[in-house]
Amino acid sequence: MVPAMLLAFVGSTWAYGVARVENSSSGKGFVYSSASQVNYADITDSQWNNSESKANIGQGAAGRPYYVYAKPMEGCTFVGWSRSNSANGTILSTSTEYQVTTEEALSNSNQNDIVYAIFSGEAAQQGNITIVNNNPEGGSISVNPTSALPGTSVSITVTENSGYKMKSLRAEDADGNDVPITTTTVFIMTTRTFIMPNSAVTIYVDFGKAFNINFNNTGAGSTSANPATAAEGMTVTVTPNPNKGYRLGTISAVDRRNNPITLTQALNADKDTVYTFVMPDTTVIVTARYVQAPLTINFTEASKAKDGRYYASHYWQALAYIVPEGMRGETYKVVDGQLLVSQTYNPGDILPSNNGVILSTESPTPLAMEPSADKGTPDPDNMLLGSNSTKTENDSAYVYYILATAPADNPTAGAGFYWYSEGGYSVRSAAFKAYLKVPREAAAGSKGWEFGGNTTGINTINTNNNSVKTDKWYTIDGRQLNGMPTQRGLYINNGKKVVIK
Repeated sequence: MVPAMLLAFVGSTWAYGVARVENSSSGKGFVYSSASQVNYADITDSQWNNSESKANIGQGAAGRPYYVYAKPMEGCTFVGWSRSNSANGTILSTSTEYQVTTEEALSNSNQNDIVYAIFSGEAAQQGNITIVNNNPEGGSISVNPTSALPGTSVSITVTENSGYKMKSLRAEDADGNDVPITTTTVFIMTTRTFIMPNSAVTIYVDFGKAFNINFNNTGAGSTSANPATAAEGMTVTVTPNPNKGYRLGTISAVDRRNNPITLTQALNADKDTVYTFVMPDTTVIVTARYVQAPLTINFTEASKAKDGRYYASHYWQALAYIVPEGMRGETYKVVDGQLLVSQTYNPGDILPSNNGVILSTESPTPLAMEPSADKGTPDPDNMLLGSNSTKTENDSAYVYYILATAPADNPTAGAGFYWYSEGGYSVRSAAFKAYLKVPREAAAGSKGWEFGGNTTGINTINTNNNSVKTDKWYTIDGRQLNGMPTQRGLYINNGKKVVIK
């Protein structure tokens, strides 16, 4: 087994390029350079020595395949692989990829076995990188490498001194053209790189004194700035962060002299609204006011009940809303196994904060509820509960029901209240949704109540007061009566709405 070597010829006519090697038995995932196995990488000009340079491509059993690659420098062209160090020799292949085996391995002892990568054109020259720092007191930068061939990636390291920020950073080639600098930030690590052109590069950097950006927030929300401190002339991005259920009302900014600062509205990468301004030579105060936002309730076809209405549950701990036209809200309680409407909220009424409610409409069209400054009064008899976050509850003294389309054992049923778990012993309710918590004795073994069905207690039946006999009657607001009523009106009897004429 002998080492294989790859050379590139350099002379007055032929220019060297970059060569590399890969081991096909490792999925072409490794490179052998100077007899050392390293991660995939090009062999750069630093490994060329005058007219030739050598790169070991490893050793292996007879017949083991290796692949060598040629990559011309900028301004050069790859001619092909040859046993001769001259373009006059026989070209074995013009492909930049060429396979060799250990039988034809290249050897120091037998120069006739050397394979050359032949390139034409003028060799690219390394360009120097010069740094011009307009304010060394504020910080410094360094580059790696300090000179490089065209196409080489050059990294820039910025060091800001305490109390200063980098105001500007740009790069120019020898002709004064801008050289793009790529900035990448991962978490708190920022890297800056550029690709070396076919000339020298000058980097201009300027540092300035840093000033704070302070915030005056009112309402439910917070505000952030990037960067958090900035030097004069820097562009600052301000991002409003309203709490759930709130939106930005107004936002403004002034400097320490109380001079107004222009905020320009824009969209960030996530399509969220942000604001930008140019930093003055003073501290800046940003004032943001957060107000309650309208809430859109979505009704779906799946939420349709037997009564033809569409249903959704709702709960907010601290926010109250006004019932819009086309919507109705209801709270519920359960008495002796019967589901009763505890309170009805019609258009214009306030849905109190900290009050679970079931909303319904005659159309699945989304409806928006405007916020109410009046928090309203929660229904004390309401058995609907909820939370501003996902909530799990399991108390064997209660039965838990949720608003659902149908129970597992009755898939044709419509929307209604049904056990969350077998026996109703537990519930896991989503944030801002309501669930029904009923004392187990009051539930009387009920698995649930279907809106508009025979077991919901909200159907309407017309009857004369002599035609219905039952032990328990309730007013429409859930108050139990002593026997069948004698006055005309709408009542609850045996789980149904009954009209006494």
